[in-house]
Amino acid sequence: MKGFCVYITYQDSKRKIFLEQDKDFKDFIESIKSEFKIHQENIQLFEVQSKAEITSIAVLEPYADLFIQIGLVSEQSKSVLKICLNDLVNKKFKEADLNSVINEWAVQYGFKLVYKEGLKTTKTGFKREMRCQVKNCGFKLTFKSDKIGRDYELDFKLSIKHNEHKGDYYLYIFLILDHNLDYEEADKFTNEIEHEISMLKGKMKTINGLTKHINKKFKCHFPVHRIQYKVNKLLQETFGKPEEDVNRFVEIALTDVKNNGGFFYFETNQQGQFSKSLYVSKTMEIYSKKFLDVVIIDSTYKRNRFNLPIVNILGVNNLGQNILLGFALLTNETKESYDWIFKKLKLIWKKDPINVICDECQAINSSMTHFID
Repeated sequence: MKGFCVYITYQDSKRKIFLEQDKDFKDFIESIKSEFKIHQENIQLFEVQSKAEITSIAVLEPYADLFIQIGLVSEQSKSVLKICLNDLVNKKFKEADLNSVINEWAVQYGFKLVYKEGLKTTKTGFKREMRCQVKNCGFKLTFKSDKIGRDYELDFKLSIKHNEHKGDYYLYIFLILDHNLDYEEADKFTNEIEHEISMLKGKMKTINGLTKHINKKFKCHFPVHRIQYKVNKLLQETFGKPEEDVNRFVEIALTDVKNNGGFFYFETNQQGQFSKSLYVSKTMEIYSKKFLDVVIIDSTYKRNRFNLPIVNILGVNNLGQNILLGFALLTNETKESYDWIFKKLKLIWKKDPINVICDECQAINSSMTHFID
C-alpha cells in the first residue's frame, strides 16, 4: 500500500497517521474524525508552522505536522446561546433611536430584533418590548421610559428571564491548538486589529472588503457582522457628541458656499449647540432648476461620521438616474425640523416639485403640506 505518514495534533493527543496516496481528501477528514472520536463538528487542518489551511492531499509532505481546528458549534445548527446584556445596562436610549441602536448591538450575535407590539402605558411611563425575529426564539428585551417617554432604559430583571437566543445562527468562536499545545482564542480583537479597523473605516468601499483585509492580514476568521459592530463602536468612541462632530463640517460648508455658490443653512439651540442644517451645493442648485418632476425624500438612522440622522433629498434626471438635490443633518426628526427643511428648500427652488415620494415617516408626511398650494 503506497502512501506516507503525517502527524495530527488534537487537544492533548498527537498521533502518526498513515495516508494512502489515492485517498480522497474528504475521506481523509472523516478518518481523522473517527480516529479522534470527533462527531458532527466541522474540522479544518492547518500546517503547524505557517498555520496555512490544508485543503488538498496533494500539498502534504511525508511526516507533515498538522493541527486540527474545530468549530464548537456547526454552522446553521439548532442551538441555544445565552446573550450578555452588560452593554445595555444603565444606558439611556431615545425612543426614536431605540430600534436602530439595539439592532446595531444585536448584529454581533447574528440576529435582528423587532418590536413585539405597540407602545404600552405603565404607572411610571411607557414600556416597549423587542423580540428576536427568528421563529420560535424566546429572546426578548423590555425597555421602560420616564413619565414623558423621552428616555428608555433596559428593564434588566424582565429581560434576563428571556435572554436565550434559539435558532439557526452562526457562532464564530473557535479554539485553535497551536504547536506548543496551548489554547488561544482565534477571533479576538487585539490592539493591532482595532487600530487597523480604526484607520481603514470609511476608507474601504464595503464592510466585506474590510473584513477580508483584516482576516488576511491578521490570519483570523472574523465574520462580517462582527467587523460591522466594531466599526460602529469605534465611530461612537471616536466622534463623541453630535454638536462637537459637526463643527468642522459647518466650517467647510460655509467656505464652499462662499467660494463656489450654493446654499448652506444651519441653526443652533439656546445653548449654542448644533440643531440642524441643510446643504445644497451649486451643482445641486442647477439640478433643481431642471429636475423637480420627481423628488424623493428619505431619512436614515445609519451612522455617519457626525453620528446624526441624515435626510437625503433626491431627484430623477432625464436619463432616469437618481441625483442629489441636497441633504440635511438633524439632531431630532420632528415635524418642526422637517418644516424648517422644506421652507428652506422652497426659498432655494422658488417652485414646488410636481411629485414627492417619501416613506411612512409621520413627521415628513405632516410637513409635506409646504409643497402643496
